[in-house]
Amino acid sequence: QLKVSPTIYMAGQITGSEGYTEALASGHYAALQMLNAPSLPENTAIRSMVRYLITSEPKYFQPMNFNFGLLPPVMNPESKIKGAPSGKRFRNVQRSERALKDMREWIEQNPHFGIGASTSGPMNSLKNPLSAPDSVLTPTELAS
Repeated sequence: QLKVSPTIYMAGQITGSEGYTEALASGHYAALQMLNAPSLPENTAIRSMVRYLITSEPKYFQPMNFNFGLLPPVMNPESKIKGAPSGKRFRNVQRSERALKDMREWIEQNPHFGIGASTSGPMNSLKNPLSAPDSVLTPTELAS
């Protein structure tokens, strides 16, 4: 019932995602939705995880962590050429590179929602919504 309710947002383990990173990502996604941000690219980990959570058949649903199998496949005609790189690891690197490229384009097209967003626009009450808070310790501070 909640899947069809556009005004209710959920994040974390209640969504069926598992793991700290996935819980944080689902919260990030919910926040972007509440701000009416344009949809994240289809090829990104967050969007792929959300797609799995929303479209999975309830009867067979299993909570899970992100995995590369959730990302759309990479079509690589070069892998058919003898001696060209291939294999699961190569495909996963390609999926990662494609996601990074798509996310960079998304950030460029949506500067109010991207990393280093200005303090004007839809998120003007937030200092810098997608950057680390001032209270985060640096690795050198942690060592001392």
